[in-house]
Amino acid sequence: MDYHPWLRLFQDQKKTLDAIGVRLREQLQKILPSDPLHIQSLTVRVKEEASLREKLRRPDATYGRLLDITDLIGIRVVTYFEDSILDIAKLIEAEFAIDFDHSVDKRQHSDASQFGYRSLHYICALDPGLAHDLPQNLQGMKFEIQIRTVLQHAWAEIEHDLGYKSPLGLPPRMRRKFSQIASLLEIADEEFVKIKSEIALYQEKLRLSQGMDPTFLMNQFSLEAFLLNPVIGEVDQAVAKKLGLPLVEDTFFPHYLLKCFEFLDAPNIRVLQSKLSQHKTLLLDFLDPYFAFTEEGFGFSFRDLDQIRRGYSLLILAHILLLEKKSLALERIDYVSQFFMEVDQLQDAPKARRLAQIFCQKCSF
Repeated sequence: MDYHPWLRLFQDQKKTLDAIGVRLREQLQKILPSDPLHIQSLTVRVKEEASLREKLRRPDATYGRLLDITDLIGIRVVTYFEDSILDIAKLIEAEFAIDFDHSVDKRQHSDASQFGYRSLHYICALDPGLAHDLPQNLQGMKFEIQIRTVLQHAWAEIEHDLGYKSPLGLPPRMRRKFSQIASLLEIADEEFVKIKSEIALYQEKLRLSQGMDPTFLMNQFSLEAFLLNPVIGEVDQAVAKKLGLPLVEDTFFPHYLLKCFEFLDAPNIRVLQSKLSQHKTLLLDFLDPYFAFTEEGFGFSFRDLDQIRRGYSLLILAHILLLEKKSLALERIDYVSQFFMEVDQLQDAPKARRLAQIFCQKCSF
């Protein structure tokens, strides 16, 4: 059969297909979860002419018309976790008219001992409202949506790059290697889902206890939970009042606070709360010398702030604890200098030492 008319038809409609692809992407963006933990990427592509030509030349091609090619427009949704595929698939089934006869779940292998390409493929009917600019012989066209995880996507891309199309295309030893790697990726997908569930349970326990369970060591999650504790809110409010600034619910950079307390070897949240309660009065008195230091050392004062974030009092507490760690002035300067280099990632050692000297001079108690 002469496929040239099909290629010409495809070329003539390329811009229209591109526009339809944009509309489909917008439609999907409206229904897909906005949580960044669900979607790693959403891509839409119109088939390349060279790829279409090669597809039409295949000896096993049985297309009676261009309309029978269901991936002229292809959409790929890549998720981080395998359990997100089911949630996204449900949204797609509710939104689009699915051709279930031609859709396929390639996550399921007919042979349980086989491993390899895994992805969920939907063939969907194009809504007439989107297809109205297409000619009559492309009315009723379909498009493809693939849903896969990052690891499944990596496997598919590597397969494609190596030109690996089927087990028959490789010697047995190489086939075994591919199968081993594919099985590891499947296990990794399953384990990541388990880890995500464990983290969610851990965060819920922390939320309920506000980070105060004595078994919870200092980490990102326990610290973030502790920032919601009323004890923190009370001290933050006192800090905000003294500085004449509003207190907002946004948290003060938990990752930075965690670096501070890791440097200080704070073992757990209970110790941190004890230190905060112990130094509450000192903390408020410490604000003036602290900002005298920041103004001289960094050219930054409290007047440059427009609000106080929840957890800001822990920043001040960390600097108080810096001075508690060492008793000799020389030891303090060395220790604080190391803090600036490790926590603030200051690469200039002489500058870090000068800042440490200013800090110890202004803030020692």
